[in-house]
Amino acid sequence: MSSNGKMASHDPAAQQIGTVYAQALVGAAEAAGETQSVLEEFDSFIDDVLDTQPKFAEVLASVLIGADQKIDLLDKALAGQASKTFLNFLKIVAKHGRLDYLRSMRQAAHAIYSEARGHVSIEVRTATALDEASAERIRTTLSGLLA
Repeated sequence: MSSNGKMASHDPAAQQIGTVYAQALVGAAEAAGETQSVLEEFDSFIDDVLDTQPKFAEVLASVLIGADQKIDLLDKALAGQASKTFLNFLKIVAKHGRLDYLRSMRQAAHAIYSEARGHVSIEVRTATALDEASAERIRTTLSGLLA
């Protein structure tokens, strides 16, 4: 969900903004050779920081707090914890007043990364729960068909 409680995937503006920034992030991360780790940082920032610290998320999304203050806050909160690539990304997003679109950016970044690597997301639905052996047979069969 976005900071206003709407699902990011149903908001065309959020999707477009998310995609633009995600392309920049994935491009920078690819150039630095750290795409997987940057995406993991992004996931952790959303799941472990913003989702568990809603007041911090509100501050970052607030229009009442200037970009420079948000950048200082990000520097203090993430110094020594985030990669240079990810921290620079957050600072650029803050500078442009788009921190309230981080969830859309994360979703788009994962989609761009998966597409670039030829990954396909498949959902299998069954009437009853599968045991691990059956699930593994399905994974193996689908991997063979899609390879």
